[in-house]
Amino acid sequence: MHRIVPEEKLVGEAQSTAARLARRAPVVVQAIKRSIYFATDRRISRGLDYEQAGFFAAGSARTIVATLGAMREDIERLGDSPLIAEPGPWVEGARVDQVGLDVQQGRITDAVS
Repeated sequence: MHRIVPEEKLVGEAQSTAARLARRAPVVVQAIKRSIYFATDRRISRGLDYEQAGFFAAGSARTIVATLGAMREDIERLGDSPLIAEPGPWVEGARVDQVGLDVQQGRITDAVS
């Protein structure tokens, strides 16, 4: 949970969050889910090792390379971090088609796994 919303806005906010997460690189979302799932019943040091392994694996994915390239382009264009100067496309997950890159690479067989 990262925020509290009134009951009448709950479904809309949940759908908005789900749509935003669906635009993220599936390999990264999967690594985060696995980290949370597996870290809950292990010692903290073991959970952190698992999390680090997931991020190393995600960091070698084609989507991450493309995303870092886009970040570099935006920094050069804006003269500042796009997360500060122009955060909209980054926050919404729309700056780079991370899902399409993973599908083209043949990495994703089930986008919800």
